Amino acid sequence: MPRISTKHQVTLPVESLDRAGLRPGDEVAIKAEGPDRIVVQRASSDPAGAVGIFDGLADPSTWRSSALASKLETCVLDTDVVIAALDRRDAHHRAAAEAALGMIEDRVELRTSTINYAEALVRPAENEDTLRAAIDAIETLGVRVVAPTAAIAQDAARYRSLNVSLADGFALATARAHAARVASFDRRVLRAMVELGLEPPVRLT
Repeated sequence: MPRISTKHQVTLPVESLDRAGLRPGDEVAIKAEGPDRIVVQRASSDPAGAVGIFDGLADPSTWRSSALASKLETCVLDTDVVIAALDRRDAHHRAAAEAALGMIEDRVELRTSTINYAEALVRPAENEDTLRAAIDAIETLGVRVVAPTAAIAQDAARYRSLNVSLADGFALATARAHAARVASFDRRVLRAMVELGLEPPVRLT
């Protein structure tokens, strides 16, 4: 088991680095997230360069209605916002990109559920190069991928009765668990937040 040296150094296991997609020479950011927990992640270099990296990945049949921006401290990104931020041909790309960059500038912590993360990567995953580009772009934006707990999964299942998809249910449940708001273009998600009495949703222009 690695130990912290007297010089405050620690050797990270190769297996852990491989699973995180980190390699020698990568710049990393290190921050404490409470007692006994330190997170090491790829440093965000240029968030502006991470948006609009694709030209036409989005399926027009999945475009949703737009919703205005508000300030907050933590925001959970729904799948459609992640996709729109990355794909400049998406109908909501400009709104998603401006919102993401604005929140980064305001030091808002961006999060997304593992489920929404996976859903956003479905189209890029059709090609290994686009998949790697999407993964790197999401990391550059500083989006923290949050694994669902059993309680979050149970809430996500409950929220299906509100006429939202299971993935949207995970976005809502993750926001509830982290006392955050949700950024989404889906009016069903926005209505569900009102019904659940959650924090007011982030509206996107």
